[in-house]
Amino acid sequence: MKQKDSNDKIKPHDPLLTISDLSVGYTKTIVAEKISLSVTRGEILVLIGPNGAGKSTVLKTIAGLLDPVSGEIIFDGKKLSAYAGTERARKLAALFPDGARAPHMTCYELVAAGRHPFTGQFNRLTQADERIIEEAFLFVGAETLGARMFDELSDGQKQRVRIARTIAQSPELVILDEPTAFLDIRYKLEILSVLKRLSQERRTTILMSLHDVDLTKRIADQVLTISADHVWECGAAEAVLTEQKMRRLFGMSDEMEYHFFK
Repeated sequence: MKQKDSNDKIKPHDPLLTISDLSVGYTKTIVAEKISLSVTRGEILVLIGPNGAGKSTVLKTIAGLLDPVSGEIIFDGKKLSAYAGTERARKLAALFPDGARAPHMTCYELVAAGRHPFTGQFNRLTQADERIIEEAFLFVGAETLGARMFDELSDGQKQRVRIARTIAQSPELVILDEPTAFLDIRYKLEILSVLKRLSQERRTTILMSLHDVDLTKRIADQVLTISADHVWECGAAEAVLTEQKMRRLFGMSDEMEYHFFK
């Protein structure tokens, strides 16, 4: 990694996240291996590949929810494993499909939960916390939903509120697993627009998985391609998302209809 300057200020191109020779899996079953990449502040990296290829396992390992089988994850200058739970939660937020359920909670209560790493053992919100929560609602365009019950929202509204909760956590790194899954095209584009603004305006680094090549082209700075048997490539989106490479990644024959790049 590059060193910080004498004033200990972060250089624009210092990597926030560096992964070296990472292998991930469950018990002794390796799902993906030999992953190496570096992501700078404000950059968006998208994992793309077929179902069952291991994208979720890779993201959960980077988020600290699973232990790596081998390899190293350096987050903001030190090993991910060296962060205590609260310290990690103040710097890293993750949104997975099996999380952020909120029975009998208002949207405000759910988004306010993003401030828990900062509110101490009594979870008391300060005026500063309340301002951050309000700004998170505004950022995702959900300012009218605070008093609504979360369970009563549409899928697209729910995802906006979940992302508002993530933003309220004020993280440097956001990890999302299929954030546009099961949404119609309008909400897909709106969610990606919010994430793009988050990376550009707040210099938040974003790692996410997607299935859709066209959506990946719209948002990714870097792309990590993963198939069922190995990691294929990591690099700039324009270099990775070629028709030939995507055909190979998704196992598509020349006879199949292929519209990703038409």
